Amino acid sequence: MSGYRNPPVIEAVCEFRFPPDTPWDAAIPERLYERLKEEFPHREVQKGQELEITQGNSGVSQKVISVERTILYSENRKILLHIGNHILAINCLQPYPSWKVFQPKIQQTFNAIQEVTGITGIDRIGLMYLDKIEIPEETGKLKDYFNFHPGIGEHLPQKFVNFIVGCDFPFADMRDICRLQLTRAMQEKPGNSAFILTTDYFLAKRQAIAPDEVFEWLENAHREVREIFEGSVTDKLRSLFDLED
Repeated sequence: MSGYRNPPVIEAVCEFRFPPDTPWDAAIPERLYERLKEEFPHREVQKGQELEITQGNSGVSQKVISVERTILYSENRKILLHIGNHILAINCLQPYPSWKVFQPKIQQTFNAIQEVTGITGIDRIGLMYLDKIEIPEETGKLKDYFNFHPGIGEHLPQKFVNFIVGCDFPFADMRDICRLQLTRAMQEKPGNSAFILTTDYFLAKRQAIAPDEVFEWLENAHREVREIFEGSVTDKLRSLFDLED
């Protein structure tokens, strides 16, 4: 996170999902681009397929549908906007600048989508941080670096090659959830051990906040994400991030 000379963030994502009654058509990406092209001058269209699952009177049905997403890029291609069907995501790649830089990009983008269509509500909003953390030893004890790690009982083998551990923490009377996960990753330096720590804070109840409450929600989400991250790591690991004075 911010506050470190070498923050471990490899990607930060803010995603909005809007309800089906939100007006949405094929012209929205173009209209959004016209409003944001000074900040996001590059664009491309990606086509793919998704599995659509619906519940009807006759039961659950599945079908493969074609999907199209427009991606807008900042000049240095470090901040991306993904525009899909009732979905808008803002991705910030490493090196992560700071929340003071990322938050205005989110606000600018959300204000722009409000200008091009009528936002009727918020089905989901999420703020997720992916941190890649390398420790300079292959056999280092996880508990020396993390306060969040798998607990291996004394009657189990103490060596393992991979793991994933996760936990959902409730906030705001279960309106929000923060999902924390830790798993192994590929190390970049020989002799190191690498891990991905994912902190994903999201709105768990559809339309539990109004569009004019989005920015207040985001500030609270960022504060909780930062506290969860800090609670997950030890001082020994913090020293690797090179704390600022």
